[in-house]
Amino acid sequence: MPVVTIDGSDFVAIISIPALDLEFAVRNEWSKPGLKQSPCRYVGSVYTDDLIICAHNYTAHFGRLKELKQGDQIILVDMLITSRKSTSSIFPAWSAPATI
Repeated sequence: MPVVTIDGSDFVAIISIPALDLEFAVRNEWSKPGLKQSPCRYVGSVYTDDLIICAHNYTAHFGRLKELKQGDQIILVDMLITSRKSTSSIFPAWSAPATI
């Protein structure tokens, strides 16, 4: 995935969740210090449909995902401005999370 470097950090995408009024830059690689600041790409790519994004469950990060309702949009825009949209699928707490 294309990377844009901002202030010494590499980012691959912007993720937006309008229903929760959340928008984050997604770091190219995950690290403990990086996760404190923003979501990170854990593995995969939007181009191979296997992208996994990780983030803390802080309220300011992904802690509010439990508030999503069936059909809420999750929008991922890569650094080539290629938009990918998904709608949320609500899973019980014991299920695997949805991927974009």
